[in-house]
Amino acid sequence: MIRLLFAPLSILLWVLLSPLRALRRARAAPKGALLEANLQGHVLEGPLRPERWSFFARRRASAPTSLVAVRRLVDLALCDPRVAGLLVRVEHFTAGWATAAALRAELARLRAAGKRTVAYLPEGGGNVEMLVATGCETLIAPPVVDIAPVGPRATGVFLHDLLDQAGVDVELLARKEFKSAGDRLARQSRSEPDRLQTEALIGAFDGALVAAIAEGRQLTVEEAKAARDLGPTRAKVAVERKLLDRVAHDDELPAALGDPKLGSAARYLRAKRSHPFPVRFRRRVIGVVQVHGTITDDAPMVGGFGRMAVAKQVVADLRAATLDPRVAGVVLDIDSPGGTVTGSDAIFAAVRRLAKDKPVVARMGDVAASGGYYVAMAARTVIAHPLTITGSIGVVSLRPVLARLAARFGVARDAIHLGRFADLESLLRAPTDEERALLDREIDGHYAEFVELVAASRKRPLEEIEPLCRGRVYTGEAAHGLGLVDALGGFTDAVARVRAEVGPVDDEPVVIVGKHPSPRPPTPKVAALLPELPGFSALVPWLAMLESRARVVALEPFDVR
Repeated sequence: MIRLLFAPLSILLWVLLSPLRALRRARAAPKGALLEANLQGHVLEGPLRPERWSFFARRRASAPTSLVAVRRLVDLALCDPRVAGLLVRVEHFTAGWATAAALRAELARLRAAGKRTVAYLPEGGGNVEMLVATGCETLIAPPVVDIAPVGPRATGVFLHDLLDQAGVDVELLARKEFKSAGDRLARQSRSEPDRLQTEALIGAFDGALVAAIAEGRQLTVEEAKAARDLGPTRAKVAVERKLLDRVAHDDELPAALGDPKLGSAARYLRAKRSHPFPVRFRRRVIGVVQVHGTITDDAPMVGGFGRMAVAKQVVADLRAATLDPRVAGVVLDIDSPGGTVTGSDAIFAAVRRLAKDKPVVARMGDVAASGGYYVAMAARTVIAHPLTITGSIGVVSLRPVLARLAARFGVARDAIHLGRFADLESLLRAPTDEERALLDREIDGHYAEFVELVAASRKRPLEEIEPLCRGRVYTGEAAHGLGLVDALGGFTDAVARVRAEVGPVDDEPVVIVGKHPSPRPPTPKVAALLPELPGFSALVPWLAMLESRARVVALEPFDVR
């Protein structure tokens, strides 16, 4: 009723203000201007999730950057003769390899169309910064910063001996040989299967970096590899190595570019917005449900655990998408290394219910492994970026045994129980052989169910799928070649797939936020207080899982930069 009352007023305002709006859109940027955009903080390929904040609360200073906004900026600039090009400042920038490659492709698209593209690196650049920046024609940095496209690395920090000295034993059960998530705590070194799959990932990432440098800087592949292998260098030397075009401080940048007119990319996007009024009457839309971060059953009691995909909230989002008649189809936006079996299965079930009524396309971001891959199997179509880390179809159970530590501090234990396995979850003693056999059986069962689920989703025989599982991770390109994903692409491709099935919908996908009584994970202020010790970040997901009392988990196996 309220919408019906406001409709005539909205239409009248639209008519009266249309000339001003048209003028504002036409002059959104000075003629011949370079639009200036900042790439800061964490970059998401999909749209940003709406924040719940009060009128008096301030938004986060380091809000994520959306690749959707960058793509829209490029689309508008390509069609606008007033826009000469784009100046991108790459600073405080974090993104995985897949997202960085997608971002580079957008800048390269603008460059290929003949628009001027400039990347300014005020803090220098490592692997992903240079991967993105080489999509631009001109690269500039201050003279003393480091330019370091030295190639990717995967660091394994193994804490077995440290825990042993502390009196802590670790019981590890993994299915199968490639499932390496618990190795950091239970082994002294990297296993050979883990080394094999990690080297394959590193090779793919390094190939993408070298190819980007060679293409962007107009070098041969051999010259690009040589520049990489000379190591980090000051910007002045990087100019000699053809990794940069020139050096300039921030205040010298306009002169270095020939004193062009500069315009704000953010203001330009606001001026070009299709819907200038706060009241909108949507038709059908494509919904986006995000599964970002480690999958947990519920929100942790404290912050500091990084991004988390809280299963109860994700399920609430999926139910909202199911019930809302305006949502014609859904993109399941996955950027998750996995998490608890129970949380992953709850999300899977909710996606499956949704997919019975509406098209669901799973889009894999930087990582969609283990539980992240599990939830994707309920979608009708699965799309991955060539550099996505995916697979890890396996299960791992890990628990500490604190018997020696307790004895060292004089902690005595006296448990009274009647059931045969009532004392199974005690951490103050090692499990018996019978209990280990029981845990082995349960882990085997979880693994078998995971493989059966994948075989059913992929519509392939079990004996054909199982050798591809075994806990192994792949790049998206390799997974596509093996039939573990349906297509290669990004968020835009996933939206296009849904749109092809549902017909006319609003241009902009909408992030779905369902109502859930449990609190969202708090802003990780505690993270700044955590010790910056080698390997400590590897423990954070495990601590989160222990807090939620989850016994069987499947977590991120790699730390690849």
